[in-house]
Amino acid sequence: MSSKISENGISILSQLPNEPGKKNLINTDVILQICGTPKSEQSKNNIFSVSMMDMHQKYTGFLIKFQQGETPNVGDIIHIHSITIAFLNKDKTKIYVIKNYDIIEKNVPLVTSIDNFDNSKIKKNNIQDNENLNEKPLLDFKTKNGDFDDSRCMKLSNLTTFTRNIHLYVKCIKKSDIKKFTTKNGPGQLFNLIISDVDGFEMCCTAFNNVVDKLYNKINEGKIYEIKGGFVKINDKKFSSVKSEYRINFDDKTIINEVPDNGSFRESICNFVKINEINNLNPSSIIDIIGYVIEIGESKNINTKNGEQNLRHISMGDSSGYKIDITLWKPFSESNILSNEYIAFKNLKVNEFNNNKKLSTTEATSMIINPNYPNEIEEIQNYMNNNQNEFKELSYYSQEKNYDNYSPIELSYIKDIINDNISIEEQNKNSVKFRAVVENIHHNEKNYYAGCVDCKKKLIPQENNEGYICQFCNKKFLEPKYYYTLSCKVRDLTGETWIEMFGDTAGKFLNVPVQEYKEIIINNDQTKISEINDKIEFKEFIFIGKVRINTYNNVSKKRISVYRVDEINNKVESEKLIKLFSTLLI
Repeated sequence: MSSKISENGISILSQLPNEPGKKNLINTDVILQICGTPKSEQSKNNIFSVSMMDMHQKYTGFLIKFQQGETPNVGDIIHIHSITIAFLNKDKTKIYVIKNYDIIEKNVPLVTSIDNFDNSKIKKNNIQDNENLNEKPLLDFKTKNGDFDDSRCMKLSNLTTFTRNIHLYVKCIKKSDIKKFTTKNGPGQLFNLIISDVDGFEMCCTAFNNVVDKLYNKINEGKIYEIKGGFVKINDKKFSSVKSEYRINFDDKTIINEVPDNGSFRESICNFVKINEINNLNPSSIIDIIGYVIEIGESKNINTKNGEQNLRHISMGDSSGYKIDITLWKPFSESNILSNEYIAFKNLKVNEFNNNKKLSTTEATSMIINPNYPNEIEEIQNYMNNNQNEFKELSYYSQEKNYDNYSPIELSYIKDIINDNISIEEQNKNSVKFRAVVENIHHNEKNYYAGCVDCKKKLIPQENNEGYICQFCNKKFLEPKYYYTLSCKVRDLTGETWIEMFGDTAGKFLNVPVQEYKEIIINNDQTKISEINDKIEFKEFIFIGKVRINTYNNVSKKRISVYRVDEINNKVESEKLIKLFSTLLI
């Protein structure tokens, strides 16, 4: 029985072309076994979601259509002749839709059970592989000239979680320091590598605990290595500093040896993002940008959870006409950067604070001062020549957008937004848009705060009225700068909720500068408060924001953090209704 099932059928399918949005029919010649079926025998159009396996691994993402009245059974062996590949929108999980197949055998014992079939051959081969991995010298692939032959090594872009027996020819781009940590299981340590293959494709690798002691001193930045062993994992973008979908974890069987450079390595590939596009990116995204240095802050030390750290802020603009703040952490904060220079960054991380996007360097960041990208630099120069070197601040309100520009975000009801089963990990990923009436605003001192001029974090008042201190920047201020943090209650026909707005968003909504608003509250100026309410309360607006999950005393509540507010455009709304009625009459 085991001879009929493909040895590495799952891996073969994983290497097929998989462009999202294309559903071309792909011919295959793979034999797999069903190892999991849905709990319910009922299925729409007799299409079932099943798990299938080859001789070594299984995958849960298969759809197969059976004849009317038939159902899939665990143990059925299927010969797959053709498939299409689909993707789940939520997390881009790959689904194999089986189009043409034959059932070779039914109700056969599963090959994964050692008790149900002869595993001795597979065990022997696996043992042999491990022996080869530990005993066979790594420098076993050479050309006639003595150069390293990388043709039998894997491309980083082809690696997936199905990949076994990893064999790489790569360059070490970045090597982190050893980081110590403590978990419930005790103390630990790790270090990260950023590697690049001959095509310029980058990936992050991590070693933990005793593997750190084994490998750390064997690797240096800029050197070429052959790597065998380890395993591939999904790259969690929240904790990652590179853009690849996967990462490699080294284990105690991983072997790394320095090898000669055969001259085939390309420079790392930069895919530059325009600054005006950053608002559309999720926090923790990793991007490359090139821009013109507008302003440079002072290098300073701040207190963080990891101890004292050195940083510097710079502001850069590009040909989109917008500028953005970039936080340079050590060692970049110590670089000799001058204003009016051009800089290219690779692997910057997108951060968000009070709905405003900023960038920061990571351990994988590369920085090139006055880089050789003539086309991009010429575009920036042309913009500056035509606009007197003026750049606009990047914020949700600063970009000139039409009322209907956010139409790709569908309107939702408050009830659906609040009841949506969003996780803490999924918050911030997608924006929500809804129409609601402003029901109530509590005008009090909680709607603003004293913040740091540099980082906007809340300041701590000093004793004896000696000013304020920023614990993050370690700076003292006699007079702080004030920022909005506004809450108000809104309602639509399905329910009500509290929303929050920050900074410029709240200021434009109230149409009152925060300093003036502070004086109104301190003086309890009811006339001014009434004027503000008359323009806002019981009026309908379109709100766009993101769902936040706030947890206090182990109780989680959802709030909507709004970054854009639009007045209702009656002309546009009327045109929409007319268009809708016209389609209904056809």
